[in-house]
This record gives sequence, structure tokens and C-alpha cells, in this order.
Amino acid sequence: MKYQIYKQEDYITSQWSGGTTTQLGIFPKGSLYADRQFIWRLSSATIDVEESDFTPLGDYNRILMVLKGQVILSHEDIRTVKLNTLEVDYFDGAYTTKSYGKITDYNLMTRKDHVGKLEKVTLTGENKKVNFEKAMSLGIFITGEYGIISIDGHSEMIRGGQQLIAQDFPGGEIGFMGEGTAIVTWVNPRQEENELNDDKTQQNETTTLEPKPEPNFKSDFIEAMKYSLTNFVGSEKIFKSLKEKWYKEPLYRAIERVDRLHIPIFLYVIGVTIISCACILNDKESLVLAGIIAWTLIDIFVISPMIYYIAFPKPVAYYIKPRAELTEQEKAIEKEREEENKALNRIMKKYSNSGKSDYMGY
Repeated sequence: MKYQIYKQEDYITSQWSGGTTTQLGIFPKGSLYADRQFIWRLSSATIDVEESDFTPLGDYNRILMVLKGQVILSHEDIRTVKLNTLEVDYFDGAYTTKSYGKITDYNLMTRKDHVGKLEKVTLTGENKKVNFEKAMSLGIFITGEYGIISIDGHSEMIRGGQQLIAQDFPGGEIGFMGEGTAIVTWVNPRQEENELNDDKTQQNETTTLEPKPEPNFKSDFIEAMKYSLTNFVGSEKIFKSLKEKWYKEPLYRAIERVDRLHIPIFLYVIGVTIISCACILNDKESLVLAGIIAWTLIDIFVISPMIYYIAFPKPVAYYIKPRAELTEQEKAIEKEREEENKALNRIMKKYSNSGKSDYMGY
């Protein structure tokens, strides 16, 4: 197996009608995109206009991942898909495809006598080993800060925006560490007749655009209140229905931000402190308990729900989905979330145990 890490100075950037496109790699090496004689091509493009048309590529299949922004792809009268950051669509290059939205994307174009695939790996401080099948060509692109990749018995540092390309990958484990996301692509010649349906199968696993209702303050506030009232340890054991809910990425990240900053708790403590101090300074100590109870009720039913309401994307119900209806792509996202949470818990436990040992030793 041979591999090479390509950097900014190795790329070829050109203009197109909707923005710029940067060629990250092409095979056979030295092929020209304009000649349409290549087997596969990796690129990253920016779409700087709200509406644009994709170049028809009848001899190729395409995989597009959004690196930044949000886009709607309309494939003639066949289907429509909405993609957020790090979401993927597989489609036939022969489609008449229009895009709506300004984004930066990552593309794999594969000639139809070959099969291309894409997988993303979330990078953390701990080494994550992932098994990949044998590949004629394998690529690893890093978004974020950096990646430490263990491949073929070597450890390689890949900075954000750099592309590793390996030829004749024998299959096996690759180790991943770092900050950001590793986008792994691999290409193989078609071996069997049933592989001709791979791309259609993958297309069906993308998220079809749902009609998005208009935001409604009452229903959105009620959803925010439901979350606020059930956001405590062990709530899923009490409210069984919570286990059936799955939050789409914008809502999940909004919840993560609010909970990480502990805003509801912070405001509650401030309110209790102000009420207690005001009563004591005005010789109304007997009213402290009543004031705290009143503030607690206001906080539970108004303040905390309002914090989540402000932070949540709207309409809130649009971003909540039954787990039974998850697509394969959404199941993969859920798995990554679980891995992120496990990694965080391990780090917290490590530092907690470390702190306890130091204290006891002191």
C-alpha cells in the first residue's frame, strides 16, 4: 500500500458559475476533470449563491457531504433532500440537480463501473479504531483542527483541510484521534451485478425534505416546557415516552449548549440569592421561604422553559422524531452521540478519580 498526504499547495482551485471548487485528488493521477476520463475525483466546493445548477455528469455517481451551512438539493422530479452540516446525499451525476443555499461541501465523484462510499468518524482525544474493507483507493480528509491517523503501521498527523490518499489499501483497522471529523472515502471496481443497486439503496437512506410548518409560540413554548420539566437524571425511567424521542441535530446542539452552560440553574440561584438578601435587609426574614417557593414556581413554569424556548430552533416539534422512524444515517448520528457522551464521561471520571487521589494523598 502507498499513501500520500496532500496539502493546500498541492490542490487545484478553479472558478465555476456558483463559486469555487478545489480538487483534492483525482485518479488516475494527472487526469483532467474536463476530459471526463478519470475513475474518481475528490473535491471541495463553495456555493456562494442562493440558487445554482450542478454540472451534469452522466458517467458518474456522486456523494456530497456538507462541511458548512445548510442546503436543499432538488434532483429534477425524482426527490428532494435537505442537508445540514456533515449530512450526506448519494445521487446519480446524470440527474438535473439544483441546490438552494450557500454552503461549503465535500464531493466524491465515481465512474459508474466503480463503487464509491463515504463514512465520517468523530475525532476525540482517545484512539478510536475502525475496520474498513479492502479498497482500490482510500481517502481520509480532516475537518476541524487535526487528526492523528494510524495506518499501515505508521502514525500520521493530518491538519484540518488536508487529504490523505492511499492506493491498494489491504483492509483492516485504522486508528483515529484528534479534534474534528475524519471523512473516509473508499472506491472499488464493481465486482457483482447486485452492486449496480448500491447507489439507489444509499439514496433511499437520505433524509427526504419534510414540509416545515410555521413556528407557533404556544406549541413551541409547550415543547420547551416539556423538555425543561423532564431534564433531570433518571427522567427516562419515570417518563417512558422520553426513550422514544430523538432530537435532530439543530435541536440536539441547542440543548447541549444550554445544559453545558447551566443557564437555568445559574438564574435560579441568582433569584434565590436576591430574594433572600432583599428580605433580610428589609427585616422580612419571615418572607424568605415564601419568596423562594414563589420564585421556584416561576422558574419551573416560566423562566427555565423560556430559556429553552429562546435557544431551540423552531418549530420545535419539527426537530423531534420517533426513534422507530430513524433512517440509517440518523442511527449513525445517534451512535456517534453515544460515543461522544461515553468519551466525555470517561474523561470526567478520570479527572474525578485523579482529584480524589491527590486530595487523599495530601
